[in-house]
Parts: sequence; C-alpha cells; structure tokens
Amino acid sequence: MVCQIKPHMEKKRILGLTGVLLCVLICLLPAPGALRLAAESVGSTGDVAMKILGITALSLCWWAGGTAPNWLVAIVMLLLWVVLGQVPFTTAFSAFGSTSVWLIVGSFCLAASISKTGLFRRISWYLIRLFSPSFGGQVLALLLCGTICGPLVPSSTAKAVLGASIAKNIADSLEYEPDSPGRCGLFVASFIGFSGVSAAFMSGSIHTYMVYGLLPQGSITWGSWLLYALPWLAVVLPGSFLLLRRAFSPGSSRLLTREYVDQECAALGAMQKKERISAVLLAGAAVLWILEAPLHVPASVTELGAACLCFATGILDSRELSTAVPWDLVVFNGCVLNLSAIFSQTGLDLWLQELIAPLFTGLNSPILTVPMIVLATILLHWILASQSATLIVLMTILPPIAAQSGIHPFVVGFAILSVLQCWFFPYQNATFASALSGMQGTLQHGRTVRGSFIFAAISLAGCLASIPFWRIFSLL
Repeated sequence: MVCQIKPHMEKKRILGLTGVLLCVLICLLPAPGALRLAAESVGSTGDVAMKILGITALSLCWWAGGTAPNWLVAIVMLLLWVVLGQVPFTTAFSAFGSTSVWLIVGSFCLAASISKTGLFRRISWYLIRLFSPSFGGQVLALLLCGTICGPLVPSSTAKAVLGASIAKNIADSLEYEPDSPGRCGLFVASFIGFSGVSAAFMSGSIHTYMVYGLLPQGSITWGSWLLYALPWLAVVLPGSFLLLRRAFSPGSSRLLTREYVDQECAALGAMQKKERISAVLLAGAAVLWILEAPLHVPASVTELGAACLCFATGILDSRELSTAVPWDLVVFNGCVLNLSAIFSQTGLDLWLQELIAPLFTGLNSPILTVPMIVLATILLHWILASQSATLIVLMTILPPIAAQSGIHPFVVGFAILSVLQCWFFPYQNATFASALSGMQGTLQHGRTVRGSFIFAAISLAGCLASIPFWRIFSLL
C-alpha cells in the first residue's frame, strides 16, 4: 500500500510546488512585447495578462497533480483573478448564470431518479436480452446498450461502472478466466458503449456540457448535437464491434444461457409506480430534447422542469438534492467556463493563438486540421492527465485558430471529446479506473490498452468520415 501511495503523494507535492513557483515567476516577469500589445488591443495591460496567465498555470498544475479537489482549485483560481488580476467578482463568477451549469443540475436530478427506481438497470438488461448469446452478440449488445443509455445519465463514471458490472456478470456466466481475451473484450465493449461514445450526446457527460457551455450561445441544440454526431457513431459502433470481436476473440463457442439473462431480468421484478413515473418523465424529456429547436424550449428548461417533477412526484426526497447533484462538478464547471472569456478580455487568447498558430500552418483543410486536434488531445492528455484540464486548455486556444479555416467550434470540441476517454495509462482516466474496479480484480489495465488504441483509431476515422456531413451543415 505504501508503494502505491508514495508516488501519488510525490506527484501532488511536485506539481503543487511547481504550480506555485510558476505562478509567482510569471506574475513577477514583465509581459513579452507581443502579449503586451495583445492586452492593450483589448483594453487591458500586460501586467494583468501575466497575472491571469500565472494563476492559470497554477491551476493547471494543481489539476494535473491532484493537489486539491478540482472544484476547490477552480474557486481559488477565480478568487485570485479577482484579488490579483483585477477581474470584477461578478465577471469572474458570471458563468454560474449560464445554461450549462443549470443543465447539469437538472440532468443529474433526472438521472438520480432513473437510477433510484431501477429504470436504468432494467433498460440495460432488457436490451442485453435482445442479442445473440455468443461473444460477438454480447459485444454488440454492450456497445448498443451503452449507446442507447448514453444520454440518460450525464455521469460517465456511473454508466461505466454499471456497464462493467454487466460485463463481469456476462463474463462469469461464460466462464471466461481472469485477464482472458474474452473477459477483456466484453469489458472494453462495455466501456466504449457506456462511456466512450458519450461524446455523441450533449447530455452524455460533464465534459460534453463543458463543451456546450463554451460554444456560441444558441448555436447548438440537443437534437443538432446528436445529428452532427451520427456519422461518427456510424463508424465507431460497427468499427468497435468488428475490431473488438477480432482482437479479443475468446477462441471458444461458449454461449450465454437464456436462463441466466431471464433470471437477471426477473430479479428486477415488476415496474413499480415510481419507476413508471420516471419512465414517463424520461420519455417526455427525450421528446423535448429532440424538438428543442422547433418548440423553442431550451434543454436547460426541460432538464430543470423534469428535475422539479422528480421531487414533486416523490421519486426524490428534498433531502436528496444534496446527493443527487454532484455539486463539486457544478461548481467546477461554473468556474472554468469563464476561462476563455477572461483570456479574451486580457488578450491572452490572441497571444496564445500567435504562439500555437504555426503548428497549424499549412493545415488549411479539415482533413488535416481534425487529425491534428485529435493528436493534440491525446498528447496533452498524456501530459496533464486531467481530462478537464486538457479540455479547458484546448477549448480556450484552438477554436479561434480553427475558425480561421472556417471550422466551427463544435467540430473542435467534438474532435477533442471523441478521444478524451482514451485510457493508455492507468493514471490517465479516472472514469476508466472506476469501471475497471467494477471487474473486482479479474482484469488488469495492461490487458485493455489494445482497446484504447482501437478506440482512438476508430474515433479518428469517425471524425474524418464526418467531414463531408459537417460541410453540408456549414460547420466546415
């Protein structure tokens, strides 16, 4: 145990101290000439820009090292903006009035009701029941089941853990040995289905909500997000099925018995009143999500309305408001959404674009730019480890650069999200680590890395295949 904890503690100390030193150093240094000119062009000063940059460097180091909880680091960042960066308090905290923050609150309440009543598990097992009992059939079942359940719960971790528990039950029933290809294939299929393809839905995860909050107001709806993601899904799902079935073939003809699946479904019992109510609320919310544009009912209104009905109908108790909503994520999201706005107000975005733009020189075609964004995401994720920090940095810097080539910010955000769930290293993905723990020691991380390469390659192929479709909708 000591050997496992010590490197983690060392990482926290090193990155924590590095963040402090970087912050002090950057704040004390004079602004480079290009940054000073960029700051003055937007009515700020080089000194203020350097302070904002130093505070941001501190936050990124602390997020990457896990020096303190993400939400706490985010609040400290905003407070330092106010105290050192001369940012008005109302400006620094203005994102808490954004639709993205309230979408999270409403969606997690609805998700809590779905999980509490057992509707989520019922939907999952009844979908599994429809597919072939063979290894290939269950791989397909886990991929499609997870995808269908994707927009229902915005917590990637909750979905991934549920998917892993189902995959383990199936693997046990098929008598696959620990660390065997068959067990690994089922688990990877469950993770891709229940978590990896969350990028296809605006309500798929906290990270999709973050991207939504950083997009131009009113440019994307729940339905249009799904529409734009369909070509990617059309590549990722069959591609994952074919490659996982080949890469992790168990080499046996064992079949999942129909009796086992029937027992799992029977164990759920008959639908109770509250479960039926949650099903009606979910169906109603889905209809309003899809018809958001023609009905002019924002997704945030739908989510909050459904959340209120969850409490009004007694599915959730008022005391559960503190547990149904992950307030740490709400606070974190509200804090970081203003990062790009503050960078814009201080000229940091212009300066960073000048620094980064040469990397994209000559990439005037989306066929070249999109893979560059995907590659940048994978590389930065290796360095920062934190998915949120990787997303924040890239969504702050890349959209303006991509816009020069006529690429809509949604395309940038989606390309980032498409590979954000990769798990090349154990420290890289907390959601994956939680899901893997659901296998209860029967599967090691190293056995699954091949699946991460498969997912990254297929996701990139999906993004490239989406380019003609995105052109039709003037996203490129």
